[in-house]
Amino acid sequence: MPDIDLSEIVDLSGLPEATTAASLRYWFDSDSDNLYASDLTGGTVSAAALVDGIHVIHYQVVDQNDVPGIPYSKLFIKSQGQLTAAKLRYWFDDNDASTATTTASIPSGATAIDASGLMDGIHTLHYQLVDNQGTAGVPVSQMFMKLATTTATAILYWFDADDAHIRESAITNLSTTIDARKLEEGDHILHYQLKLSDGRLSPASSVTFDVTALLGDANGDRAVTITDAVSVVNYILGNPAEGFNIEAANVNGDFDDDDNPKITITDAVGIVNIILEGGGSSAPKLEAPDAEIEEAADPE
Repeated sequence: MPDIDLSEIVDLSGLPEATTAASLRYWFDSDSDNLYASDLTGGTVSAAALVDGIHVIHYQVVDQNDVPGIPYSKLFIKSQGQLTAAKLRYWFDDNDASTATTTASIPSGATAIDASGLMDGIHTLHYQLVDNQGTAGVPVSQMFMKLATTTATAILYWFDADDAHIRESAITNLSTTIDARKLEEGDHILHYQLKLSDGRLSPASSVTFDVTALLGDANGDRAVTITDAVSVVNYILGNPAEGFNIEAANVNGDFDDDDNPKITITDAVGIVNIILEGGGSSAPKLEAPDAEIEEAADPE
């Protein structure tokens, strides 16, 4: 292969309409001190001075005003026999090419490059084609970006302006549980960050949400337990606990003539039934007792 067919190398399709390709200026590999010129009439350029192997031709199209265009480059193989690209030799970034190279076979004109050891971000791949006689071509470089492959393993979160109490909850099957039981009723802000599998934290994000009364939660601890039923009984007897939530305690939805919640022993029984129903659909229900507890006068 002493000559190179220009129809396989040079692409003139992108020239402006008013521009005429008059000649070709070219050089081989890294030898930019030795420039060659072709008038494009013969259809080929000579590569006779090159040794057999893999090379790069760099070329510029020169217009009718003798103005050269931007340089282009293309790999090719010069061979008097049957040379083929057998392997790819490559390394990354500023690593020493003599000690930090990897060789991959090219079974069908393509190969996979292992970049698993690189950090996420922008890198440079340097590579050389190696022919079937073991000769390596000139190095070529290409920039690329390695994208993140991490996953979220936990969520760090805090409420409102209380960033002094940051909690952590594990993420399993892309879900997690956030404990908001100690928040008062009303609007709140949840601030959170994702903890990634490599230990990094995502930027903080925020979302607003509303905490409403939990039916049966008479003492306001964001859970329905037997202590809520006791709180209802104490309220009926005239000993309401601090923080007693009359709306949440009104389980049966009774109101007096002034549309105020009416708390009776049936509300305490209703709270017990909520607790039992939480244990399964087969849990028994209690009925309000026949004997009534004498209700004290509403506290002033």
